[in-house]
Amino acid sequence: MAKDKALEVEQVETNETETVEAVETAETAEVEQVEAAQEAEAEQTAEAVEVQREGVVKMVRNAEEHPEPHEADVAASEVEHYKTYGWTEA
Repeated sequence: MAKDKALEVEQVETNETETVEAVETAETAEVEQVEAAQEAEAEQTAEAVEVQREGVVKMVRNAEEHPEPHEADVAASEVEHYKTYGWTEA
């Protein structure tokens, strides 16, 4: 009977250890998943900013003739429109 009790205690301890290890593994996997998602989001944001910059033209206008602002980043499709208001490409 004492031997059966010792085996039962050992089995419970083994089960508890396996449960703790499983929880730790799941938590580690979840953290890795979150970190990977954050990294992917940061890369996408950086790519989006770069794409935006590619289609942007730096423009300026004479401070003596026009009120602020005197510098602007303008979408390439809007450059001609800005030129009608005194802006020139920098």
